[in-house]
Amino acid sequence: MLKYIDIHNHILFGLDDGPKSIMESMKMIDMAAKEGIKIIVATPHVCPGKKIFDHIQYSLALDQLNSYCAAKAYGLQIVGGAEIKWNENTIRLLRQGLVPTMNNTRFVLVEWSASSRYEDICNSLRELTNAGYKVICSHVERYRSLYKRRAIDSIVEAYDVRIQVDVDAILGNAPLRTRLFVRRLLKRHLVDYVATDAHNIRSRPVQMHEAYDVLLNQCGRNYARSLTRDNAKELFRDGAAHENKRRS
Repeated sequence: MLKYIDIHNHILFGLDDGPKSIMESMKMIDMAAKEGIKIIVATPHVCPGKKIFDHIQYSLALDQLNSYCAAKAYGLQIVGGAEIKWNENTIRLLRQGLVPTMNNTRFVLVEWSASSRYEDICNSLRELTNAGYKVICSHVERYRSLYKRRAIDSIVEAYDVRIQVDVDAILGNAPLRTRLFVRRLLKRHLVDYVATDAHNIRSRPVQMHEAYDVLLNQCGRNYARSLTRDNAKELFRDGAAHENKRRS
């Protein structure tokens, strides 16, 4: 089985709308190990300056869950990160080290409101890029303003940005318009990562291997591997050239 890297997962208990207990987090780890995931970037929701982020619980949960992985000999590592809700405080608090980046690199996983205007998303990308961050657009299929023709093309050409899609949009658990949008992006190799955005073991489980099987049929082996593993390796070598893999 291919060894996957999941860059978007709400596996840390007691921090957001993910697992409420360590036992639930452990069950998510068990599921991830069975799916063939070897690295998880834990990405609890962070709303800079709007809601207090519990750094103590964050560090505690990371340590406890990595200890569980070691005890079970899964060969699975959980590293720190965050899914950051963009607002006027984001860059300031990132610079102060009060908001986690992806694996302590310059990469940041950023989300916006579903109703955000294209112009507002572009403005925030410009600000983040100018501040020296490499932006991963979280579950890009949720932003309807980006559905318009060449919106994604324009963004990836203008900014140091990556595009992430959730497994739900790959597996058919999304509206038809969303699925068609994602298929168009995949066809043109405009997606960089497919991630689980897992929150629990029932309604929003891991499902990475299932998504890989679909991607294998739709996109071919090389791109399927890039989406579920190879592209994510750049999060573990900050500063590596991104354009080597890119886009036909």
